[in-house]
Amino acid sequence: MKNQNIERAKELFESHPNVNTFYFTTDGNAFVAETYAQSWAKDLGNNEVKPIHRATLDVIDKIEQVASDKFTVADANTVANLIKSGMAEGEPSLDTGSDLTKAGSTEDESGVDTGAERAELVAQYTELFGKAPAHNIGHEKLKAAVAKKQSAE
Repeated sequence: MKNQNIERAKELFESHPNVNTFYFTTDGNAFVAETYAQSWAKDLGNNEVKPIHRATLDVIDKIEQVASDKFTVADANTVANLIKSGMAEGEPSLDTGSDLTKAGSTEDESGVDTGAERAELVAQYTELFGKAPAHNIGHEKLKAAVAKKQSAE
């Protein structure tokens, strides 16, 4: 159901350009207002409501581009800007209920969010090496590769 929510959210955002967040209940219904979703969810066995933000889907699309090796420096900069703007607007997180968010966690071992820093490192790596780093490269390894390449130049 969770991946279906992401696909459905993509369709809904396309047809509703002025809406920035949809709230999904566990039965797959989508609402533009969280209060309506919570009201609907009261009658369900699980009253959990998951928000999916337009910016989150943009980041997921960019992550999918990284996985398919079609990621450019401009894409890395776009991701960095999306992450920064999401933080500035106070969006809660990239949590869409998708396994993608767990696999692409931006927290380091100490629990500090390194998403913006990682996006910047991806942009630097792409510029230095002419290709995107492997999608599953660790944060520290990415940082070390960028530093090593920069010191060699």
